Amino acid sequence: MLDIDPSEGRERQLMEAVSLIGEALEGMGIHSVPKTSGATGVQIIVPLKPGYTFPQLRKLGSFTGHYLSGKYPKLFTVERRLKDRQGRIYIDYVQHAVGKSLSAPYTPRGRPEATVSTPLTWEEVRQDADPKAFHLLNIEERLRERGDLLAAAAPQNLDDVLQFIGKRSAHLGLD
Repeated sequence: MLDIDPSEGRERQLMEAVSLIGEALEGMGIHSVPKTSGATGVQIIVPLKPGYTFPQLRKLGSFTGHYLSGKYPKLFTVERRLKDRQGRIYIDYVQHAVGKSLSAPYTPRGRPEATVSTPLTWEEVRQDADPKAFHLLNIEERLRERGDLLAAAAPQNLDDVLQFIGKRSAHLGLD
């Protein structure tokens, strides 16, 4: 899972940025499902077959985050400290680890809009979906109409991608 957090003032660019991340993952042959956090961010979930470790998946996240922040340095960052982000969108790959927490899909959030962490289609992302549009008053209707987008996502094998990234990450000095 990648946790994508907009810096203040970048909220309107969030879905464009998430779309670029989705394209990068797809380019690596990785299928993913974006979901709103129910707050201001988006998480990108990669359905996996069992057996992968946190360190393996962290390397994938690190590679992806560093690649995108290198390709789009004015848009993305992997800097954890707010003051070092310089208004860029943060690709948080270290949030996927033991002891870390993220909002589960369909989790209502304590917000005035009663938003719910909601899986999206990539088409909705490209159409600039508003995370505030998914809330307690419409989530049941959405589930009836679209079903559970995460349940429909097939788990995948990442062995080839992880092997490729392992070679590149060691060469580039990434975690």
